[in-house]
Amino acid sequence: MTAPSIPAAVCACGKTFSGTRLPAGWKRQASARICRDCWRARYLLRAVHFQVAQPMNCSWQELRDLLKPLWIETTRAANWMMTACYTRDITRAPSGPEKMPPMPRLYLYPEARMLFPSLPSQTVCSLEQSIQRKYRALRYKIVWTRAISLPAFRYPVPVPIHNQSWRPENDEEGHPAVNLRLQDRRVLLRLKAGDRWRRQIALYHSLLADDAVPGELAILQQRRQDEPPKLMLKLVGWFPRPKARESSGSMEVRSDSERLLAASVNGRAWSYNGDQIRRWVAQHRRQLNRWAEDAKFENRPESTFSDRRRHAAERQSRRMHSLCHEIAAQLAGFAERQRVAAVRLDLADHSYCPEFPWFRLSGLLREKLDLRGIEVLTASATVVKETPEALAEGEADA
Repeated sequence: MTAPSIPAAVCACGKTFSGTRLPAGWKRQASARICRDCWRARYLLRAVHFQVAQPMNCSWQELRDLLKPLWIETTRAANWMMTACYTRDITRAPSGPEKMPPMPRLYLYPEARMLFPSLPSQTVCSLEQSIQRKYRALRYKIVWTRAISLPAFRYPVPVPIHNQSWRPENDEEGHPAVNLRLQDRRVLLRLKAGDRWRRQIALYHSLLADDAVPGELAILQQRRQDEPPKLMLKLVGWFPRPKARESSGSMEVRSDSERLLAASVNGRAWSYNGDQIRRWVAQHRRQLNRWAEDAKFENRPESTFSDRRRHAAERQSRRMHSLCHEIAAQLAGFAERQRVAAVRLDLADHSYCPEFPWFRLSGLLREKLDLRGIEVLTASATVVKETPEALAEGEADA
């Protein structure tokens, strides 16, 4: 029996479709149907992280009792899905094809529902999509070149909450809060506020006023050395694009051997040297080498300093991630002040610091420039219009 065909719909730009389901990228908003190009012209996909100040209708112990089994099951499900993607994929043979064939189409949802019945169906569906995206991104290095091993997920893997299962609201005292469904009950969580969170609060009010379209919410735990774990919420949504400003011309941005970034526009120069970056990288590499020398056979499989090494790696990753955000925001702000219409980006020269996360910096630059309505031109002068889809992923953090 074939599915009934839904009536043909027309976007405001004139694009039409007809069939049993919306095409990829089309969105529903009330009774309207909006195509991918029109939707991205109106909205930006962004993620906002909040720290939970306190639960309002339950105790901290009750909240932890609700979250712990969910974190355990999402971690188990994520590792099972990643292994299933690998075992059901092709195996490279010496007499096989020269090019990697496409990945077989997988549908893990029915098995996952049987193996992890305590997880909500929407959580299982979201996990499967994010895990398959992550595996496909690493598939060439895992299956074809064998350059990396299969990723493993550590407890706690963030719990995704469908956009129909949570809503922003203010508590009785007017503080920002989120009302969400955990297992069989509703939980109201007050969020941190204040000057430190002013950027997040502005986006939160956009969600509260229905100016933005809410997406998925994720519950994660942030753990740092010598600090108690913090409960965090990641709110993903489509937020209205700011009004475009009058702009013209382009700005050149490049990396070189003397500094991290150098930019020039209308005779004005901008640079970011980042001397501290090479010092941080050298110190971190030296410490890892010394730990590797001490990790003798007698200290295996678990050395006495494994926790310190893991915390050092996490600290270095957080430090570089924060620095990439800072650099990208500074450069995007300079481009906005100069009222340029496009930025010509060339980050091919990594000689200043080969171990710096250049790919992460490039993605954040595109994201923050796109937020200000500035086009990104590659070194070959082709226009690249990108919306930061990676924010919705979430990076199920391994």
